[in-house]
Amino acid sequence: MGEPTGRYNGCSFHPPARLVIIHETLLFGVDAINVFSESLSNVTALALSLSGASRIPFLGVLSTAASSTVVYPLQHLRASSFPKLQASLERIKSSVLHTLSNNQHLTLTEVFKSVLTEALSQHHEQTTTFHQLVGYLPQLEILVITPLQPQVALESLNKAAHSVDLQMVKNIQLVCIAKESSDVEASNSDLSDAASTSEVDAPSSMSASDVIDTVSIAPDSMQFENLFKQWLQDDSTEREHIHIHLPDDSSSSGAAQTLKCDIIERMLPPSQLPSASQFCLHTLTSYTGKAQQSAPRSSTSSLQLSKTAKSSHNSGQQSDQPWPYHLKALATVKATGICDSVWSDVL
Repeated sequence: MGEPTGRYNGCSFHPPARLVIIHETLLFGVDAINVFSESLSNVTALALSLSGASRIPFLGVLSTAASSTVVYPLQHLRASSFPKLQASLERIKSSVLHTLSNNQHLTLTEVFKSVLTEALSQHHEQTTTFHQLVGYLPQLEILVITPLQPQVALESLNKAAHSVDLQMVKNIQLVCIAKESSDVEASNSDLSDAASTSEVDAPSSMSASDVIDTVSIAPDSMQFENLFKQWLQDDSTEREHIHIHLPDDSSSSGAAQTLKCDIIERMLPPSQLPSASQFCLHTLTSYTGKAQQSAPRSSTSSLQLSKTAKSSHNSGQQSDQPWPYHLKALATVKATGICDSVWSDVL
């Protein structure tokens, strides 16, 4: 899928800079704020404990509260700055009760526009720092968390996004917090309708809906942590690894088609976890003669698994693997010729 016109078309192999925007209203509630803060703190602590390239190299937290928009400025995330992040998240808990009166003179679209402008401004200010630390200019990924209904929040966010420059924005994810877990499925089923009805005319050739994804989650720690753990997915190998060439008669037009596939890596490779040696394969060492008598029975030798080509790509080394692999399908089978029981296991 090609990039929309006007979007930044930089290298997608690098993790983006991430900014979390908390839409603080009295509807949010102290309990949901506590869960959010604890979940974000847990996932960032996990990311900092991993070896290798940082999965969350740059992080910032903004709030729609007029009194303290910048909760944690966009910056390089490292162990020394983690206590500052924790202190910043604690301040969110105390500010939620004073938010409604601060922003009651602004419309929802104006609130979103103001905080999006601040996010883009911080990203621009860090341009020099990005190049000095990582040698490239990362795109910006924005996470907007709100307790509002998806249709209401999406319409206002769409209007606000149309009025700002999205050239360096990789994605805007709108996360709507449902009041109850049972409301999540119903909210997600209405999102497609909300997206289609929230379209507005824009002077740019790019639609804001191209970069906005919407999801509803329950206000519990598991769903919040699953949301943030998506950041730990390795983005450095977003490249084609397999090309499956289909027969010429597989499409209605009769033209040749190719499926381009990428391998989904493990979110947490054992080699990058603390005490990684505990995850190596161990085999009992064979001893003969005197060596067998003198050696303890518990002696083991570590068997290190050979690194795959993808791990060498991860570390910036060149790989000799002939990517992508090319596979040719000799024939295709129509869906009508496959038993429904087979599809039920696939879909």
